Amino acid sequence: MAGDINRDWRLERMAEFERVIGALYKIFAEKLPRHEEFWKKLSAEEEEHAQWLESFTDLEEAGTASIRTLEFSMREVEEGLDFVKKEFESAKRRDFDAGRAVDIALLVERSILERKFYKIVGSPSDGVRALLESLDRGAREHLARIEGFAKRRRDD
Repeated sequence: MAGDINRDWRLERMAEFERVIGALYKIFAEKLPRHEEFWKKLSAEEEEHAQWLESFTDLEEAGTASIRTLEFSMREVEEGLDFVKKEFESAKRRDFDAGRAVDIALLVERSILERKFYKIVGSPSDGVRALLESLDRGAREHLARIEGFAKRRRDD
């Protein structure tokens, strides 16, 4: 039973990490009305990523997945979560420009990819592989869109 508690805690923290990123992007949408749709879309996608992580528990219960398929450092997840929470609190309290929002978002998305939070280990089932590949692809797509957004801002 202790293994189940640890597994659930790890997945809950990863889902929370995705949700807090989404909340941060939602604040960006509220504070940067000129770019509201861009940040709202990213925010909604982060919520979707959190839901995907929560679905991992269902795959485990069905016997088609194992938490061992996810190889990530909880220390790094906690550090990332702390950073995003601090940025969220800061963004709620003060004004900032789109450049600062882009810098924070790039740092967050690059961190997810560099730390390989969704690295596949072992030989997971097709469903688990698809889930992890979707999460990784989502982070890559976010990074590319934020980089494109930054470039368009520089070109304006």
